[in-house]
Amino acid sequence: MNNNSTYLNKAYPEVKHIISLLDRNAASSTYGCFDRRYWSWRIGDMPNASLQYGIYPLTWLWKNDVTGKYRNNKSILEWVTAAIDYWIKIQNRNGSFNQFFPNEQSVGTTYYTLSAVLYAYENIRDRINAEMKSKMENAISKASDFVFNNDEEYAVISNHIALFAYVNLKLGNITNDGRFKEKAFKQLDLIFKNQSPEGWFLEYEGADPGYQTQCIYYLSECYLLTGDSAILERIKKSIEDFLAYFFHPDGSFGGEYGSRNTGIIYPGGFEILKEKIRACKEITKFIHENISNGKLISLDSMDDENLIRLSTNYLIASQYAEKHMADNTDFLFPFNNSHIEKDFQETGLVVRGNGKYYSIMNFKKGGIIKVFDKKDKRLVYEDNGYFFAINNTVVTNQMFQDTLPVIDKSEIRFNSSFYEVLAEMLTPAKNIVLRILALTFLRSLTVTNLFRKLLVRKAFTGKKKYDIRLSRTIRYLENGIIIEDTITKGKDLHVNGHLIGKKAYAVKMASSNYHSDNDLIEIKRKVLNIKDLNDNNAITVTNEITFG
Repeated sequence: MNNNSTYLNKAYPEVKHIISLLDRNAASSTYGCFDRRYWSWRIGDMPNASLQYGIYPLTWLWKNDVTGKYRNNKSILEWVTAAIDYWIKIQNRNGSFNQFFPNEQSVGTTYYTLSAVLYAYENIRDRINAEMKSKMENAISKASDFVFNNDEEYAVISNHIALFAYVNLKLGNITNDGRFKEKAFKQLDLIFKNQSPEGWFLEYEGADPGYQTQCIYYLSECYLLTGDSAILERIKKSIEDFLAYFFHPDGSFGGEYGSRNTGIIYPGGFEILKEKIRACKEITKFIHENISNGKLISLDSMDDENLIRLSTNYLIASQYAEKHMADNTDFLFPFNNSHIEKDFQETGLVVRGNGKYYSIMNFKKGGIIKVFDKKDKRLVYEDNGYFFAINNTVVTNQMFQDTLPVIDKSEIRFNSSFYEVLAEMLTPAKNIVLRILALTFLRSLTVTNLFRKLLVRKAFTGKKKYDIRLSRTIRYLENGIIIEDTITKGKDLHVNGHLIGKKAYAVKMASSNYHSDNDLIEIKRKVLNIKDLNDNNAITVTNEITFG
């Protein structure tokens, strides 16, 4: 039976880590800062404001801790107050906050940290002095004005917009200002307008199961605040029509086949809705079992930013996990079916399985594929695409791209192109230029928004095509899968090498590439003969996955 101990057993050992991120030196100019790399190591010239989200878990512990160690503890209250005071100190004049560079004026960071401060305000406002309360209310008002008048313009990122809607609903309740609720429903409409008929919520160019769980959490909070059945139905569709297919037989979830490569799962939304949506009950059982046995990516793999974020979600989930619900449910994960054949053509995902195996492939990401042995409940094959060294760059067919596959029950054929890997990194020279821009032209929010779009294109969505092509045929047989690849290239293009490793990514995403036990599984893939490819401008290779 689900209970809160799974989440608390994972979250509580991380509390000392989170508190240690906070500058607790009352004599320090950075007293209350959660960016330890800034205040302790003195790396960087500004704090990352998003880390002030640490206010949320500390407030939660002060209010809800069941062990008695942190609940109503004076030191915890002092540190929460100090962290809020530092949040106020680093707030820009227009109410915004910076994450990556001065004068960034990030809509996302402002909403994100504001959600934590609103939670703290609701719980500690009667325990702080009048002066601090007034300062807090003034800063909240400035941040609220900023987010009301500005939107995230560089992409449709549904999990962000769901957070924004949640915060605006909270602001509407706290301030009794109907403008915020009106904006929240416009934001929800934007999410649902971009929700695919296939069920998934848009994340940049496609669907990403990991980030969809975070989107579902914020949407579930919106449902709790509004009671709007339309929100519940959208969430239900996203889970039962789409997300359920990406829980794996070995206990893992999501990964590189998604648009943002993420395998993190946020349990809060499923715990909140397990009495409303039949699939959520089974999902919470899956999460409990596989957090406990280490199959799911969890807090022990996180960096500081996502440790704070995911720990908070675990703490929230623990409150709803206490609720009893009957064990009986008629929902089964698709991987339990003896025959599965599901295509999500809009986002490129193809799911095939039988009594022996379960496979997930994305033809819009070059045919990236995972195959699981259902009997042994383990990953047996993984192909993240081809990566070639060409001169001083790396190219891959893993880049998200439009392609027209030929799909039938037992065979899929498609072509994919190769693009330069997006590996843009900050250098000392680039950092100098960025700081000069930040202190001059980027003081203008209009210019900053244009600059942010450029950065997103450079880091995530920009594509430089090369004269290489993959033609792939995948045959799904009763006893296995056969993958036949033919790679062709232009005669003037020279390939220096085939880069093959356990993990490889076309785009670096901050919330991907966290370690799990599956990283340790040996997967055998054939290494291409690059001399043959260069000599003949073409090469064919076949990989077979067989089951007894």
